[in-house]
Amino acid sequence: MDRRAPAPAPTATATTAGLRGRLQDLTTGVQVLRRQVSAKRQGDTARCYLAVAGEAPTKEQLDRLVATGGASTTIDEEAAVRVAILSSAEAEEVEGGQLELQQLFLDIAALVESQGARVDDIERHVATATGDVGAAEGELREGQRLRVAARRRRLWLSAGLAALLLVVLAAVAAALALGLARRKGGPTQLVAAAADLSAL
Repeated sequence: MDRRAPAPAPTATATTAGLRGRLQDLTTGVQVLRRQVSAKRQGDTARCYLAVAGEAPTKEQLDRLVATGGASTTIDEEAAVRVAILSSAEAEEVEGGQLELQQLFLDIAALVESQGARVDDIERHVATATGDVGAAEGELREGQRLRVAARRRRLWLSAGLAALLLVVLAAVAAALALGLARRKGGPTQLVAAAADLSAL
């Protein structure tokens, strides 16, 4: 288990600001793309009109063709509009999708803005939990150290009691041997009693 502290995460405020800036860049990009599609649509409509009518449309004719999607009065204009409508319908579909995308970006920006306080609160709780986990790890290490020390003390205490018991048993055996030796007659009995005790 890796006990090193995690790398500091970016703050919620910095993350929110970064997302907000990124969202504004994307919204600006969508607006630029819409203008480019609109300009391309007008250029395509003008080329189609030129191909069908044989002359370039005026600015007013071009705006009317793009805005009305094909309502016109003369035969040449109607033919040009029919050709332009084919590419115009696709362009309108793309432009509608771009408007929906821009609205989605604006909705996300509003959500990011409204959730900023909650994200800050979550970040504070995570930082507190990280500190608590670090303190708990320290307490666990201290508990492990104390458990090992207690085990070592019990082992030494048990060894000391065993040694004391052996000394007491040896003293009792020696006292009994001396007492028997005195009652039975002398040092030869004492040597025999010592031999019997060592055999045990």
